[in-house]
Amino acid sequence: MYDWLPEKPKAMEIHRGSAFRAIAGYGGRGISHGRRSFDLAGDLSVGTAFVVPGEETQRLLDMIRQEDRHIVYAKVPVEPVVIEGKD
Repeated sequence: MYDWLPEKPKAMEIHRGSAFRAIAGYGGRGISHGRRSFDLAGDLSVGTAFVVPGEETQRLLDMIRQEDRHIVYAKVPVEPVVIEGKD
């Protein structure tokens, strides 16, 4: 999912997305997960964030359903703001 989720929406021209690998957590069944020593893959979750308009949100969710991926998501209304300044 770490590589798949940002690349698939990008190919669909759905932009403004990021992926984050968790360092520790627990799932819906209360089982703890965490990185131990040099185990970088493990069974940790990948968090993603997309700031997209409603139509793009629906296309993204439809694509995930079609690909038969298991995800848990929260859909929150946002107002994207860009502040132009020095890079």
